[in-house]
Amino acid sequence: SRVTGLTDVSLEGGHLALEGNVSAGQNIALSGTRLQTGAQSKVQAQQNLNVVTTERADSLGEMSSGSSLSLTTGEWLNRGLFVTNGNSTINVTALNNQGKIQAQGLQNVTAGTVNNGGIMLSGGHTMLTADNVTLSGSLGSQQGLNLIARQWLKVDPSGLLLSDGSMTLESARIDLAGSIKAQNDIRVNTTTLNTFGGSQLLSDGHIAVMAFASTLAGLMSAGGTLSLESPLLTALDSAHIQARQGMSLNASQNALLQGTLVSGGDLTLTSADINHQGTMQSDAGLTLNGTLVNQQGALQGKTVAINGQAFTNSGTVLALNQLDINTQLTDNQTHGKLFSGGNLMLISDVLNHSGQILALTDISVRLSQDFTHNSTIAAGNVLSLSTAGALTQNGTLQGQSVSLTSGGLLTSQGKIAAGTGVLKLSGADIVLGDNSNLQSGGNIEITSQNSINHSGFTGAAGDLRLSAVNDITNSTLLYAAGDMRLFADKISNLKGDILAGNNLWMQKDAAGNANSLVLNRSGTIETYDGDITINTGRFKNSYFD
Repeated sequence: SRVTGLTDVSLEGGHLALEGNVSAGQNIALSGTRLQTGAQSKVQAQQNLNVVTTERADSLGEMSSGSSLSLTTGEWLNRGLFVTNGNSTINVTALNNQGKIQAQGLQNVTAGTVNNGGIMLSGGHTMLTADNVTLSGSLGSQQGLNLIARQWLKVDPSGLLLSDGSMTLESARIDLAGSIKAQNDIRVNTTTLNTFGGSQLLSDGHIAVMAFASTLAGLMSAGGTLSLESPLLTALDSAHIQARQGMSLNASQNALLQGTLVSGGDLTLTSADINHQGTMQSDAGLTLNGTLVNQQGALQGKTVAINGQAFTNSGTVLALNQLDINTQLTDNQTHGKLFSGGNLMLISDVLNHSGQILALTDISVRLSQDFTHNSTIAAGNVLSLSTAGALTQNGTLQGQSVSLTSGGLLTSQGKIAAGTGVLKLSGADIVLGDNSNLQSGGNIEITSQNSINHSGFTGAAGDLRLSAVNDITNSTLLYAAGDMRLFADKISNLKGDILAGNNLWMQKDAAGNANSLVLNRSGTIETYDGDITINTGRFKNSYFD
């Protein structure tokens, strides 16, 4: 059967059932309570096609127009072809598309629910507004795509959202198991975002995501920058988040990161509670800002900065140029590694350290509380360690130059080694115990505001200077290949050996003032090739009974 109009065709009825062809030189208008088109039917308007039914429409055939195409109904099941060379407008209660809906111009879809298992495409901009949207087919636009699903957007594994321009997605909940791709920017605004393993959210431009709770398990990739604002952020093992230009993650409450995060530019993560178990890498600067930072994975960047109240590390932190840690508490555990290819600065009130701290150039550690060191800190150039409290050194410290400063008691029962630079120790009181080993290829300078007690080994390839306000007590070997200077009000050598390769001075201070006592009991005071100068009020040289 065929209905043909040279200009317009208008069909009205209760139930319109079309099995043949309806065509018009200009416009077609179809109206009724229900529309049904057969698989072989064709409805073709050279200009505008307007369909209005009060209950539903079922289309198996083809409906097309040269200018505009509009359809208004209750429920629409499309298993055919709905196409226009112009703009299309669809206003329905429920859309179930298993066919093809295509517009060369704009495409505007308003619905209660949308189930798209077919193809929906536009050459212009696509605007889809609904309560619930399920995609197992494809929805695409050559210019830009805006999708609002007030309650739920669900993209199945076979589902595809595609835009040659930009894309904006808004929904209370988004579940992504399929693919979302845009050549320009993607903006996502939701309360709950879930991406599953195998899913893709890809943009050649920027990606901006705002969600209250995000659980990520798929691929999220931006050719530009990527920003993610989510108070509750979880990236599972399979998650891969990457940005070519830079990445900013803001999880104000909690961030659990088990996957891989990679940025070609700066990467910044800010959260009250950071639990990092995966891999985070930046080709530029990597910054973590958190109240609590628990780092069990791998962090890497040209520069790495960690700021927070408490930082716990049992993984690896590697900075190619500069590593900065500024916290109230730093706990570098047994398997924790803090590495820098350049400088490393650690500022903390409290430091617990049983792992490794290494830098190819300088290391600076500044503390406020007592510190007990049982592990390794090594610098390729200068190592500086200072605390306002007591310092107990039981591990290994090394660098070309090494400086230790304590506001209280400084105790060494470990090894401190300096290359050709100076090894400096400064404290209120200094105890260099039986297992203490101090060596330098250059000079050694030990300064105390009160006393120095030495029962280990101290040897300098250059000069050695010990300076205390009150007492110096030596019971083992003090050695300097160059000059040795011992400055204190009282100097006691008890079964010890004080040996200088060149000159030796024993007196109160560098000005040459006499001290109150020099006691050598069953010990040796000698030089290889220099003079011995002892300037004292009392010199006692004797043996133990």
